[in-house]
Amino acid sequence: MDELKEFFDTPNTASVVQRYRGSHGGSILFRPLVLGIFVHFIGLLTKQMSLPDAMKLAGKLPRELNKIPYNGLVWDNTTKRILNSGSHKVTLRKILLYMVGQSDTAKKDLIERYRRDLGDIAEELPATIS
Repeated sequence: MDELKEFFDTPNTASVVQRYRGSHGGSILFRPLVLGIFVHFIGLLTKQMSLPDAMKLAGKLPRELNKIPYNGLVWDNTTKRILNSGSHKVTLRKILLYMVGQSDTAKKDLIERYRRDLGDIAEELPATIS
């Protein structure tokens, strides 16, 4: 994950944080709430695969806070703020698992939950990654 490498490789970490965290959203890796969800998600993956494989798979997911699947669940593009709802955090974790083909939730149930949390009855599940 390039953002973290950049952070740890530079003596001026403040400039890196500013680039990846702000009203523009930025990277999920620079928002403690979402980072916690992401780490929990990786932990769930390690029940099915090694940690290096889980990290590699997680690294393929989008990490921009203002985009799908984060916008509407843990980020509000209108107010430019983090959303801290317990239900939405669970939904995000389930969506991430779905996106990497590791979901244990029926697709019908997942899409209902996703639509409810987004408040959009027409929303489709995010694309899966390969």
